Amino acid sequence: DAVTKQLETLPMVYGGLAVTEIRCRMAALMAQLLPGDIDGFMFPSSGNEANEAAIRIARRYTGRHKIMTHYRSYHGGSAS
Repeated sequence: DAVTKQLETLPMVYGGLAVTEIRCRMAALMAQLLPGDIDGFMFPSSGNEANEAAIRIARRYTGRHKIMTHYRSYHGGSAS
């Protein structure tokens, strides 16, 4: 029943293309649970998108552009 209901409501949405009801509900719940005035959230579709977003946020926040990684490790195909 749950699968059929979900497929009738919204079968698939790529992470960055749309706002969905469940994503809005999750963001509202997280805003209630997290401390302070944290009320903006990202829901990336992959580890690469999550890494890219984290790097961009850190660069903007700190003003620094270098990042530290493990030597010869794979962090996803990224522009950073």
